[in-house]
Amino acid sequence: MKAYKDPTSGLSLRAAASLYHYSKDSITNHLNNTSQVKYAPDVYVEQQKLSPAEETALINHIIECYQSMLSLNIELLHYYANELCRAKEDHTPVRKN
Repeated sequence: MKAYKDPTSGLSLRAAASLYHYSKDSITNHLNNTSQVKYAPDVYVEQQKLSPAEETALINHIIECYQSMLSLNIELLHYYANELCRAKEDHTPVRKN
């Protein structure tokens, strides 16, 4: 920070970042006093069809099928996910993600 802010150094932000092995974005965030981590918007979480508990149930089912040496394909997983949605009266099908 001192090297970048010093007017006699003549370092650009990119040069100062590479000189000290820091990311240019992390220096910019520090200069702008944005110390908090910014996560993905909640809109992505709100658009998910399955709740975390339903996802866990689906994952456990996949693991059980694998351990039992039963074959699974994408269509079958979509079917199971749609069944979970239908159980909570959501009849719009799960799309490919």
